[in-house]
Amino acid sequence: MSTQAPPHVGWGGRRVRLVDGTTLPMPDTPANQAAYPQPRSQQPGLGFPLCRLVALTCLSSGAVLDAGVGRYLGKGGDEQSLLRPMLERLDAGDIATNRTPTRPGRIEPRAIKRRPKPRKLLTVPRNVARAQIRKERTWT
Repeated sequence: MSTQAPPHVGWGGRRVRLVDGTTLPMPDTPANQAAYPQPRSQQPGLGFPLCRLVALTCLSSGAVLDAGVGRYLGKGGDEQSLLRPMLERLDAGDIATNRTPTRPGRIEPRAIKRRPKPRKLLTVPRNVARAQIRKERTWT
């Protein structure tokens, strides 16, 4: 579905992938209590266990390309840990953005390393970058 998206959808001719995560309450069963611990703010035995869900989606089609479910607390319970196995789904040239709440400007470094860099982006004045892009762009 995402491969059938028009080529003009994206950024600079590249496909854009979005990464986002959320938490979901699980049914209150002994198996879920053991696998998915409750938040520390809840008293033991009260409330519901939580799991963390992270999805890699295509911006142009809205399709979910990959998803991961993990613990809310403990080792491997953060969005970055659930994202790492999904990075293999990125192709060369894809742009993946994953904003973290504690560092709003941080993007997953492994996603940045996967994309080719034909020119330095945003390291020159904006008017110079626009002139370079206009020069390279072909109009039909």
